[in-house]
Amino acid sequence: MKVRGNPEQEVRMVVRPVGLRKLLDRRADKLSAGYRQRLALGLAMLGEPELLILDEPVANLDPKARVELYALIKNLRKDYSVNVLISAHTS
Repeated sequence: MKVRGNPEQEVRMVVRPVGLRKLLDRRADKLSAGYRQRLALGLAMLGEPELLILDEPVANLDPKARVELYALIKNLRKDYSVNVLISAHTS
């Protein structure tokens, strides 16, 4: 990413990979649960972290949204060389 020091540019670089580019003008409280999770991932990517720790990132999402979010996380790992630790509770 390498755009530190320019917040607007960094936000623009983050919204594309998390799939929020066309929703930039929408309030967060008006987004679906899946898009809120994408927003959370985008926010976590600001500042070019080396590690993301995600606590149940697919909780309360429908099966299709779960698959999409896991694919998004996989792409973030590959495209931005970020390590990801996912916490998941099973019963």
